Amino acid sequence: YKRQVRIGIRKVRELAEKEDIFAAAFQEAGKEELKAEEAHLHLNAALIRGQAGILAQNLRDRLKESDVVVCPVCGSSHTAQDIAAFARRTHEIPSQEAVDEAYAAWNEAREQLGKAKEAYLAGKNAHARRKEEILRQSVALLGIADWETLTGGKTVELSAGATAGKQALPADAALAECAQKLSKAREAYDRAKAD
Repeated sequence: YKRQVRIGIRKVRELAEKEDIFAAAFQEAGKEELKAEEAHLHLNAALIRGQAGILAQNLRDRLKESDVVVCPVCGSSHTAQDIAAFARRTHEIPSQEAVDEAYAAWNEAREQLGKAKEAYLAGKNAHARRKEEILRQSVALLGIADWETLTGGKTVELSAGATAGKQALPADAALAECAQKLSKAREAYDRAKAD
Protein backbone atom coordinates (compact mmCIF):
# COMPACT_ATOMS: atom_id res chain seq x y z
CA TYR A 1 0.00 0.00 0.00
CA LYS A 2 2.75 2.41 0.93
CA ARG A 3 4.47 1.72 -2.39
CA GLN A 4 1.28 2.52 -4.27
CA VAL A 5 0.89 5.80 -2.36
CA ARG A 6 4.59 6.68 -2.90
CA ILE A 7 4.17 6.17 -6.64
CA GLY A 8 1.08 8.39 -6.51
CA ILE A 9 2.97 11.08 -4.60
CA ARG A 10 5.73 11.00 -7.23
CA LYS A 11 3.11 11.38 -9.98
CA VAL A 12 1.58 14.34 -8.15
CA ARG A 13 4.98 15.97 -7.87
CA GLU A 14 5.56 15.42 -11.58
CA LEU A 15 2.19 17.01 -12.33
CA ALA A 16 3.07 19.94 -10.06
CA GLU A 17 6.27 20.45 -12.05
CA LYS A 18 4.36 20.33 -15.33
CA GLU A 19 1.83 22.81 -13.92
CA ASP A 20 4.72 25.20 -13.20
CA ILE A 21 5.99 24.78 -16.76
CA PHE A 22 2.52 25.47 -18.16
CA ALA A 23 2.15 28.50 -15.88
CA ALA A 24 5.48 29.90 -17.11
CA ALA A 25 4.45 29.31 -20.74
CA PHE A 26 1.11 31.02 -20.07
CA GLN A 27 2.88 33.98 -18.51
CA GLU A 28 5.33 34.21 -21.44
CA ALA A 29 2.46 34.01 -23.94
CA GLY A 30 0.79 36.89 -22.09
CA LYS A 31 3.94 38.99 -22.41
CA GLU A 32 4.25 38.18 -26.11
CA GLU A 33 0.58 39.03 -26.70
CA LEU A 34 1.08 42.39 -25.00
CA LYS A 35 4.21 43.10 -27.09
CA ALA A 36 2.37 42.20 -30.29
CA GLU A 37 -0.57 44.41 -29.32
CA GLU A 38 1.74 47.34 -28.57
CA ALA A 39 3.57 46.87 -31.88
CA HIS A 40 0.31 46.85 -33.82
CA LEU A 41 -1.07 49.90 -32.00
CA HIS A 42 2.21 51.79 -32.49
CA LEU A 43 2.37 51.04 -36.22
CA ASN A 44 -1.32 51.77 -36.72
CA ALA A 45 -1.05 55.12 -34.91
CA ALA A 46 2.02 56.03 -36.99
CA LEU A 47 0.15 55.15 -40.19
CA ILE A 48 -2.85 57.25 -39.19
CA ARG A 49 -0.63 60.20 -38.25
CA GLY A 50 1.17 59.89 -41.55
CA GLN A 51 -1.95 59.76 -43.76
CA ALA A 52 -1.93 63.51 -44.36
CA GLY A 53 1.70 63.36 -45.46
CA ILE A 54 0.97 60.42 -47.75
CA LEU A 55 -1.98 62.23 -49.36
CA ALA A 56 0.09 65.39 -49.77
CA GLN A 57 2.93 63.44 -51.40
CA ASN A 58 0.43 61.90 -53.79
CA LEU A 59 -0.81 65.37 -54.72
CA ARG A 60 2.79 66.58 -55.22
CA ASP A 61 3.51 63.62 -57.49
CA ARG A 62 0.35 64.19 -59.52
CA LEU A 63 1.17 67.90 -59.89
CA LYS A 64 4.38 66.89 -61.67
CA GLU A 65 2.19 65.44 -64.45
CA SER A 66 -0.74 67.85 -64.37
CA ASP A 67 -1.31 71.57 -63.78
CA VAL A 68 -4.30 71.01 -61.47
CA VAL A 69 -5.14 68.10 -59.15
CA VAL A 70 -8.19 67.42 -57.00
CA CYS A 71 -7.77 66.44 -53.37
CA PRO A 72 -9.38 63.02 -52.77
CA VAL A 73 -10.39 64.07 -49.24
CA CYS A 74 -11.95 67.52 -49.60
CA GLY A 75 -12.44 67.75 -53.37
CA SER A 76 -10.68 71.10 -53.73
CA SER A 77 -8.43 71.84 -56.68
CA HIS A 78 -4.71 72.47 -56.18
CA THR A 79 -1.91 73.83 -58.35
CA ALA A 80 1.87 73.79 -58.03
CA GLN A 81 1.62 77.07 -56.07
CA ASP A 82 -0.16 75.19 -53.24
CA ILE A 83 2.65 72.66 -52.67
CA ALA A 84 4.24 74.68 -49.85
CA ALA A 85 1.02 74.41 -47.82
CA PHE A 86 0.83 70.61 -48.14
CA ALA A 87 1.58 68.48 -45.12
CA ARG A 88 5.11 67.11 -44.84
CA ARG A 89 6.22 63.60 -44.09
CA THR A 90 8.12 64.18 -40.87
CA HIS A 91 8.87 60.56 -40.00
CA GLU A 92 8.88 57.14 -41.50
CA ILE A 93 5.38 55.94 -42.08
CA PRO A 94 4.73 52.21 -41.93
CA SER A 95 2.99 50.60 -44.85
CA GLN A 96 -0.53 49.27 -44.52
CA GLU A 97 0.99 45.83 -45.13
CA ALA A 98 3.26 46.27 -42.08
CA VAL A 99 0.26 47.30 -39.98
CA ASP A 100 -1.71 44.31 -41.26
CA GLU A 101 1.19 41.96 -40.49
CA ALA A 102 1.46 43.37 -36.97
CA TYR A 103 -2.29 42.88 -36.54
CA ALA A 104 -2.00 39.29 -37.76
CA ALA A 105 0.90 38.71 -35.35
CA TRP A 106 -1.19 40.14 -32.53
CA ASN A 107 -4.09 37.84 -33.42
CA GLU A 108 -1.70 34.87 -33.50
CA ALA A 109 -0.28 35.87 -30.12
CA ARG A 110 -3.81 36.12 -28.69
CA GLU A 111 -4.57 32.66 -30.04
CA GLN A 112 -1.38 31.29 -28.49
CA LEU A 113 -2.24 32.96 -25.20
CA GLY A 114 -5.60 31.17 -25.23
CA LYS A 115 -3.95 27.82 -25.97
CA ALA A 116 -1.32 28.37 -23.29
CA LYS A 117 -4.09 29.20 -20.81
CA GLU A 118 -5.95 26.01 -21.75
CA ALA A 119 -2.77 23.93 -21.33
CA TYR A 120 -2.05 25.57 -17.97
CA LEU A 121 -5.57 24.99 -16.69
CA ALA A 122 -5.53 21.38 -17.92
CA GLY A 123 -2.23 20.78 -16.12
CA LYS A 124 -3.47 22.50 -12.98
CA ASN A 125 -6.67 20.45 -12.97
CA ALA A 126 -4.79 17.18 -13.61
CA HIS A 127 -2.50 17.99 -10.68
CA ALA A 128 -5.41 18.78 -8.37
CA ARG A 129 -7.37 15.65 -9.39
CA ARG A 130 -4.38 13.36 -8.90
CA LYS A 131 -3.59 14.91 -5.53
CA GLU A 132 -7.18 14.39 -4.39
CA GLU A 133 -7.09 10.80 -5.65
CA ILE A 134 -3.86 10.05 -3.74
CA LEU A 135 -5.29 11.59 -0.57
CA ARG A 136 -8.40 9.42 -0.88
CA GLN A 137 -6.21 6.34 -1.34
CA SER A 138 -4.04 7.42 1.57
CA VAL A 139 -7.04 7.73 3.85
CA ALA A 140 -8.38 4.35 2.74
CA LEU A 141 -5.06 2.49 2.88
CA LEU A 142 -3.02 4.27 5.54
CA GLY A 143 -5.49 6.41 7.47
CA ILE A 144 -3.55 9.59 6.57
CA ALA A 145 -5.74 12.48 5.37
CA ASP A 146 -3.18 15.31 5.44
CA TRP A 147 -0.93 15.98 2.44
CA GLU A 148 1.88 17.43 4.55
CA THR A 149 1.93 14.36 6.78
CA LEU A 150 1.71 12.03 3.82
CA THR A 151 4.63 13.65 1.98
CA GLY A 152 6.73 14.51 5.01
CA GLY A 153 6.24 18.24 4.36
CA LYS A 154 7.65 18.05 0.83
CA THR A 155 4.63 19.21 -1.09
CA VAL A 156 6.18 20.37 -4.36
CA GLU A 157 9.94 20.31 -3.84
CA LEU A 158 11.30 18.68 -6.96
CA SER A 159 14.78 17.77 -8.05
CA ALA A 160 16.07 18.89 -11.45
CA GLY A 161 15.01 16.47 -14.13
CA ALA A 162 12.44 14.79 -11.89
CA THR A 163 10.28 14.02 -14.88
CA ALA A 164 13.04 13.05 -17.28
CA GLY A 165 12.19 9.93 -19.19
CA LYS A 166 8.56 9.91 -18.06
CA GLN A 167 5.64 9.65 -20.44
CA ALA A 168 4.46 13.07 -21.67
CA LEU A 169 1.01 14.35 -20.83
CA PRO A 170 -1.36 15.31 -23.67
CA ALA A 171 -0.99 18.90 -22.50
CA ASP A 172 2.76 18.70 -23.33
CA ALA A 173 1.90 18.42 -27.00
CA ALA A 174 -0.37 21.46 -26.71
CA LEU A 175 2.43 23.39 -25.00
CA ALA A 176 4.90 22.43 -27.75
CA GLU A 177 2.40 23.55 -30.40
CA CYS A 178 1.90 26.84 -28.54
CA ALA A 179 5.65 27.41 -28.37
CA GLN A 180 5.99 26.79 -32.10
CA LYS A 181 3.15 29.14 -33.04
CA LEU A 182 4.38 31.73 -30.56
CA SER A 183 7.75 31.62 -32.29
CA LYS A 184 6.06 32.27 -35.64
CA ALA A 185 4.10 35.16 -34.12
CA ARG A 186 7.35 36.62 -32.77
CA GLU A 187 8.90 36.42 -36.24
CA ALA A 188 5.92 38.20 -37.80
CA TYR A 189 6.10 40.80 -35.02
CA ASP A 190 9.81 41.37 -35.67
CA ARG A 191 9.19 41.70 -39.44
CA ALA A 192 6.36 44.18 -38.84
CA LYS A 193 8.49 46.16 -36.40
CA ALA A 194 11.36 46.30 -38.92
CA ASP A 195 9.03 47.77 -41.55
